[in-house]
Amino acid sequence: MVLFGTSYHSNGQSNEDNAMINIYRLKESAMSGASGLSIKIFFNDKEITLLQMNTKLSYKLYTTGRVKVKCVAEFGGSPIGSPYIETFDFEKGKEYHIRISAGSMFGVKGEIVDEKGLQKINKNKFADTINLAEEK
Repeated sequence: MVLFGTSYHSNGQSNEDNAMINIYRLKESAMSGASGLSIKIFFNDKEITLLQMNTKLSYKLYTTGRVKVKCVAEFGGSPIGSPYIETFDFEKGKEYHIRISAGSMFGVKGEIVDEKGLQKINKNKFADTINLAEEK
């Protein structure tokens, strides 16, 4: 299993009242079985959105501190493989970058995106970008 974590990236913006969580799902190989899978994203057991392949989620999170992140792969509305569950300590004013992937044999994997990885991701042209914010 791949370690799923966070990294801080400063882009000159300071959002002192929230943490910005960016979750990236890049285009995946058809051989992995990922093309038919959706990934449901949960923060503290609250469903946030459904992430399709080649999509970016930018989420303003006002509830910082210890937050449980759960990612569940689904096929036809039913869970498939192992979900990814991890608790993070998100801080206000910081931006976090996480890359996830899905496969019919394993479920969901995730990993930290460092500065070099973020440069690669930024070259990608996402089919969709979802901008959401937690209700205050």
